[in-house]
Amino acid sequence: NQGIRLMIILRSLIAFLVKFPIFMGHLWLPKAHVEAPVIGSIILAAILLKLGGFGVIRIIPLVYSRFLVDLFISISILGAGIIGLICLNQLDLKVVVAYSSVAHIGLVIGRLMYLTSIGFSGGLMLIVVHGLSSSVMFFGGNVLYMRRFSRSLLVTKGILTVYPLFGFF
Repeated sequence: NQGIRLMIILRSLIAFLVKFPIFMGHLWLPKAHVEAPVIGSIILAAILLKLGGFGVIRIIPLVYSRFLVDLFISISILGAGIIGLICLNQLDLKVVVAYSSVAHIGLVIGRLMYLTSIGFSGGLMLIVVHGLSSSVMFFGGNVLYMRRFSRSLLVTKGILTVYPLFGFF
């Protein structure tokens, strides 16, 4: 039965998208990153989000509905743009990194939904890059916090004049 099969696949996909955040599905990730200690944010960004990405990669080839593919591509790309605009308005360094992580994952989902080999390889590369870059950004934000005792961008905005080696982060 095609309707039951589609419903099972859609529910499985939504279950993995809960762990792999998509815009409008949930925005729990920025709050979880802000409230967690730094090592918790690093583990969440580097490992746990990748498990959701692996599940999405395994379920996506089973989706044959062009409507669902177009819907998820539209939501993920539009959500990445909207969250990118939200990042511009934030003053907390950890919140900026968390929102940019959600925007990056939106681009990954949009890439995976193309259902081509180039889409899968590009999405897989973006997942790996996200795991490395977001972990380093959370670590760098913690280093700034330990130097200035504030996560506010207004307090840490002139840090390169005092500590020029921070340019390597």
